[in-house]
Amino acid sequence: MRILIYTKNKEITESLFKKSNQDIFVFLNIDIVNDLEEARYLLDIRSYNEVFLDFNEKNYKRYFNLFKILNTLPSGSPCNISLFLTKDNSNLLSIFKSHATKIYKNVKPQYAMISEEKDFIINKIQKRFFEIPEIIEKYEIDLKKRTVNLLINNEPFSIHIKSKRDFHVLIFFIQNYGEVLNISTIISATVKEPEIKNSSTIESAISAIRKIFEKITSKEIIVSHKKVGYRFAL
Repeated sequence: MRILIYTKNKEITESLFKKSNQDIFVFLNIDIVNDLEEARYLLDIRSYNEVFLDFNEKNYKRYFNLFKILNTLPSGSPCNISLFLTKDNSNLLSIFKSHATKIYKNVKPQYAMISEEKDFIINKIQKRFFEIPEIIEKYEIDLKKRTVNLLINNEPFSIHIKSKRDFHVLIFFIQNYGEVLNISTIISATVKEPEIKNSSTIESAISAIRKIFEKITSKEIIVSHKKVGYRFAL
């Protein structure tokens, strides 16, 4: 899962860096920037699952370039947008909401006041990581042992994967169960520097995951959609 956070708040940045080597955060690719142009550039070249924008500047028009990019996301995109304030400025938030309503078409942003919810970003990331479709009746994950226990349509699966890369890919598939994911989205979500990796990296991981499932079920678990991508489903 790839996450973009734009903020100039040092407290938020430091708390995220402290978490970077703990629990689920080891399995996340988090880009933290304090410059809007850099955020715009990253949005242009990478696919994100969560975007957090610190909205504390009076000149809200500086955000318009970001909005234009976010607005090109397809309807039903797996990307969630959260806009937050680290200062209690309800006037700024109301101004922004009125403009965001006009700008956003396919993406509905969420709003938060960090001054009231100190761990808003961390809590939201943790919730998203364990968010799965209802069809998956059971989802147990051991990050250290790289094992996953699933119950799908009353059928149990117990999977152990040695490769960290392959485990990343499997978790991303589970989180997006039933959705067709293109290669660039998978690479962006599971590889630290997606620009220097090619599709063979992910295709190799998919092949390895398929072989693991072939030992426990006769069903095709990862379906190829020619020239579109891959879908993880039973």
